[in-house]
Amino acid sequence: MSFDPTYDSLLAAVKDATNTGIKTAGVDVRISDVSAAIQEAMESYEVDINGHTFPVKAVRNITGHNIEQYRIHAGKSIPFVKNNDNTKMEAGEIFAIETFGTTGRGYLFDGPGVYGYGKDPSAPKRITSHLASAKTLYQKINENFSSLVFCRRYLERLGVERYLAGMNNLVSNGYVEVYQPLMDVKGSYSAQFEHTILLRESYKEVISLIDVYIYGPSPHRGFRHSTCMSRNHFADDPKPLNVHDPTKLLTPLLAWVQIRKHRDHGSAVAPVVPEKSNVMKSLANAATVLDYDWSVLATQRR
Repeated sequence: MSFDPTYDSLLAAVKDATNTGIKTAGVDVRISDVSAAIQEAMESYEVDINGHTFPVKAVRNITGHNIEQYRIHAGKSIPFVKNNDNTKMEAGEIFAIETFGTTGRGYLFDGPGVYGYGKDPSAPKRITSHLASAKTLYQKINENFSSLVFCRRYLERLGVERYLAGMNNLVSNGYVEVYQPLMDVKGSYSAQFEHTILLRESYKEVISLIDVYIYGPSPHRGFRHSTCMSRNHFADDPKPLNVHDPTKLLTPLLAWVQIRKHRDHGSAVAPVVPEKSNVMKSLANAATVLDYDWSVLATQRR
């Protein structure tokens, strides 16, 4: 999003690149083919800024990726530039097809500040630490987020106080990772566009393509992913399932809430929220704040 039309071409470049990646992706498609298509689309654009023309470059050190349960970055990566990766996409896999474009060098690095944290998926369930606050915080992270990314305000909503010393201890010991803003060289401009897709045997589902996004606890890197359900759900599984145990979700990215604005509904549908589920409580709260009906809480089985 930009409020200055100067950068519309940059936004169009990343959107076109992502949509091209989605069109190219499919069962048995090689990752190298998806990457080549993304780069070709991205680098066909230019941006005119103050009388100077800048080619849009595909970022070389960031990638799209597949998603597994509680692993936002799983084993497969989709670069935005040509490569020789002959790995094939498979049916049932979920991918974040995301692209980064820039008017700079084409390499992003961590900028100042921290916008999120995430427990290392390989970290143990219990830790030993001389700081009691670190152990208490780690337990709270496990209970509410597992290895999904979260931000400070989510801790504060859970009533966690004076946690910075404990968090710094967890980070320094490698139990928790920090997520920082990404930047290119000074004076350059970068943009990103993303969708999450599920590959079926004969088609693909863009599960983030909906009217409204509700950002639940800790999708990915600052909550860019939707936790809502696609309007046209899965054709071969038309009946969504009520979720009473959020720990059994494939991943919160596949925990969808089908919501609609108050249009022709006679009355709002009350949310059924498991008492012990902070994840679902947060989604219900978000729906209430945004004044939307909560109609279906669903998950998709493999």
